[in-house]
Amino acid sequence: SLEQFGPAVCPNLWPRLHELSCPILSITGGQDHKYRHIAKRMLPQLRQAQEICIPNVGHMPHLEAPDASVAAIRSFLSPQ
Repeated sequence: SLEQFGPAVCPNLWPRLHELSCPILSITGGQDHKYRHIAKRMLPQLRQAQEICIPNVGHMPHLEAPDASVAAIRSFLSPQ
């Protein structure tokens, strides 16, 4: 996976973020400062994006706080 999709291999798609029109959920961990910063940079370029920050977890909120991650995803997917 890292050989094919690692940061050094993937093309820079930042200039095309604005082309995404589907709903997007960004789940970040409150202690993962690097990826929270990246998510905050991305959100203004994405039309239908939402960030949910799960406090007191790091880079893997889905493993560190699975219940909170599932709740975030369910909330995002449920009709408003």
